[in-house]
Amino acid sequence: MELFIAILGIIITILSIVIPRFKSKKDTDIIYNWLVSNSSETQKFRSGKAISSATNIPIDRVRKLCSISPNIRLSTGEKDDMWTVLK
Repeated sequence: MELFIAILGIIITILSIVIPRFKSKKDTDIIYNWLVSNSSETQKFRSGKAISSATNIPIDRVRKLCSISPNIRLSTGEKDDMWTVLK
C-alpha cells in the first residue's frame, strides 16, 4: 500500500509539472499562429487586447506568454502592449 501511495505521489507531481507546460505551449502556439496570420507589412504589431479578444486567452496570460516566447517580440515604440513575431 505504501508503495502504491508513493508511486501515485510521483505521478501526480509529474502531471502537475507537465500539464501546465503543455497548456502554455499550446496557448503560445495559438498566439503565434494568430500573429502570423493577422500581421501585414503595414501592421506588423498587434495589441495584447486584440490578441486576447481573437484567441479567447486572458490578456494577462497573453502578456506573460508573449514576454517569454523567443518568437514573439514586444514593441519598443510609443504604444504599450504591442506584439509582433520574429520571422
